[in-house]
Amino acid sequence: EYFALGALFEIGRAEAALNNIRAHYGSILSKGATTVWEEWGGATSQSHGWGAAPTCHAGRYILGVEPLEPGFKLFGVFPTTGSLNKASGRIPCPQGIIEAEWEKKAPGLTLQMSVPEGASARAGLPLDGAEGRLALDGSLCRDAEIITLRRGRYITCRLEPGRHELTLT
Repeated sequence: EYFALGALFEIGRAEAALNNIRAHYGSILSKGATTVWEEWGGATSQSHGWGAAPTCHAGRYILGVEPLEPGFKLFGVFPTTGSLNKASGRIPCPQGIIEAEWEKKAPGLTLQMSVPEGASARAGLPLDGAEGRLALDGSLCRDAEIITLRRGRYITCRLEPGRHELTLT
């Protein structure tokens, strides 16, 4: 599941990955699981770290946090939204905690995040086939750049340490 889910997110099939997570991992949650089981029926190990693929992929793909340089000196935040309306989380790195929270709301998509001291980031929001304008902390992002990842197109902005809000309209 780890490799299959990662591949689905990576090639832009977020909805298929999310549906897989809902079906398989949702089924063990509905049975009262408080740990990740080795297999969906619960007949074997009911505390199995190898089965925790969604927790790994949630940080990298749903929140979108990934290192762009060794040690997260420069990191990226490129969330994958799919049918989700919001997500939030905290990712530890050598410089401290990266916090990221995104939400779909009128007029577009908003990402609030923190960049720890000693690090910088390139953060972006998915264009999903449309063009958009990116605001950073209430003003138009001056160095906005469109990049293409295998999972889609993003409009991005460079961020220095501190708390920031990006809005795509």
